[in-house]
Amino acid sequence: MTFLSAYLIKFRYFLDSIEEFSTGLADVICVNSMFTASVFKQTFKSLKDRELTVLYPSLNTEFFDKTEECSIPEIPESAEYIFTSLNRFEVKKNIKLAIEAFAYLRTLVSDDEFSKCHLVLAGGYDQLNQENIDYFKELVEYVDFFSLPQEQVTFLRSPSDEEKITLLRRSRAVLYTPHNEHFGIVPVESMYVGTPVIAVNSGGPKESIVHLETGLLAEQLPEAFAECMARLIRDEPLVKKLRQMGPKRVHDLFAFEAFSSRLDHIVKGEEF
Repeated sequence: MTFLSAYLIKFRYFLDSIEEFSTGLADVICVNSMFTASVFKQTFKSLKDRELTVLYPSLNTEFFDKTEECSIPEIPESAEYIFTSLNRFEVKKNIKLAIEAFAYLRTLVSDDEFSKCHLVLAGGYDQLNQENIDYFKELVEYVDFFSLPQEQVTFLRSPSDEEKITLLRRSRAVLYTPHNEHFGIVPVESMYVGTPVIAVNSGGPKESIVHLETGLLAEQLPEAFAECMARLIRDEPLVKKLRQMGPKRVHDLFAFEAFSSRLDHIVKGEEF
């Protein structure tokens, strides 16, 4: 171990200790999910017995309502079943799972059905971030590895808000692939516009998504995701149900009104 690395470890320990101590001085400690609460207790050992209050982040629903759809020429109009991954191009976002699932989907549906499917891999991309550069290249090569038709896979780097919302609205489903995400706002955004979510059955999505009510929770396996995708291609009654229930759940739990009401009760020390 070099002197610099040893110094950085000690410095990080010092900062973590200060954070743990100062956090413990708070009258109320809020976390953005029950999963985050469990991580908090594991990380801050001295605060493991402190009561934690879950305050879910809110979604700016008014912005979504006012944003008009735009043209995305990279996606062919013939694409009937669009499956979208919307994440930063980072390894921890597990985007390879979306590619693997799309490849596996070919074995579950007919050639005609698969020809109508389209995979969109969109997300934040910083040209100065080496991880973004390397991982994006790796994903492009991964698509080639599975011999997926280029006309059925679209990469979108740093889409605008209008493009992102258009994507969410046009998609048959959103593929949310991160494992143990503390909360994850993308599933909430997707549910609000009435698009079903297929997410890894871990972390925050286990709280934001109700399985078979507002989306589908699946194991972190290509075949599990692909089975959910095939089901959403063929099960129109289920898709209709998910499209109806998603916006309602967001309004009840994640709209700004719900957030502000919850925060008001917390400040007043009232049960909610």
